[in-house]
Amino acid sequence: MRTLVVGGSGFVGRYLVRHFDAVGTSGTGRDGFPKLDITRRQEVERLFERFRPELVINAAAMTNVDECERRREEAFMINADGVRNISEAAYRVKAKLVQISTDYVFDGAKGDYGEDDPTNPVNVYGSSKLRGELYALERDALVLRISSPFGINLGRGKESFFEYVLRALAGGERVKALVDQITTPTFVEDVPEAIDALVQRGSTGAFHLAVREAISRYEFAIKVAEFAGFEPGRVDRITSREMNFYARRPRDTSMKTDKISGSFRTTELSKDLKDLVTAATKHISDHRLI
Repeated sequence: MRTLVVGGSGFVGRYLVRHFDAVGTSGTGRDGFPKLDITRRQEVERLFERFRPELVINAAAMTNVDECERRREEAFMINADGVRNISEAAYRVKAKLVQISTDYVFDGAKGDYGEDDPTNPVNVYGSSKLRGELYALERDALVLRISSPFGINLGRGKESFFEYVLRALAGGERVKALVDQITTPTFVEDVPEAIDALVQRGSTGAFHLAVREAISRYEFAIKVAEFAGFEPGRVDRITSREMNFYARRPRDTSMKTDKISGSFRTTELSKDLKDLVTAATKHISDHRLI
C-alpha cells in the first residue's frame, strides 16, 4: 500500500515510515525528508496529487504544550487547519486517513477515559488537537489517541523522556519527575503495529492506544531506574506547581483500551520497559544515548 507519513521526521513518524516503508515529510525539510507546510492548502494538494497515496498517516503537530498556549493562532493553524487540509486532500485522492491525536483532549478530572467519554480540553494544545480530530472524522478517518509516547528517538531531535531518564542516571545525575500527572503511556513501537491492524480491518472513528497501567512520570522513572540497575532513590518527586508550567495540565488522562483490543493486543508497561532498557543500554556511550 502506497503510504505517506506526514510528519515522518518526528519521534512517532520515523517508526511509521520504517514500518510502512513509507514516504515521509517534515515541516522543516530536515534529515532528507521532503518539506511540507501543512498549513498551506495548495502545497498539500500538490504533493497528494503527485504522490497519489493510498494511506496517509498524519503525525505532524505542534506538541509543545506551553508554546501552544503562547502561540494559540499558530497551534490551531497546524493542529487543526493543517489536519483539515490533509483530510480534504486525502479525500480527493481516495486515500485512507489516519490522524494521530492525544489524551489531552480530556480534562483529566476523572481518568480511565473511553473513546465515547465527553472531551473537554483544558489548554490550547488539547483544544487544537480536538479540532483536528473533528476535521478528520468528517471524512471517516481513523483517529488514534496516544499518550506520553516512550521509546528511543530514531532521529536527532529532542530525546524522549525515557532516554532522558536513562541517560541522566547512567551519567550519575539525579532525575526530577512529575508525581501529580497520571497517564497510560504509549510504547512508540506499538503505534505502527496498531495502525496496520486497524487499517486492515477498515476501522474508522476514534481508538485509544496505551499500556494497561496508569502511572505518573515519577513512577515511570522509578521503573526505568530499577530495570536498568540504578538506585531508584536518585529519582526526585516534583509537582506541576513546582514546574511552573505556562499552560494548565490535566491531572489524570489515563485511557481505556478495550475498543482497540479486538484488533491489537495492548501490552504491559513493565514488559515493554524491560525490553526497552535492555536494547537502549547497548547504545550508551560516554553517558549519551546514540
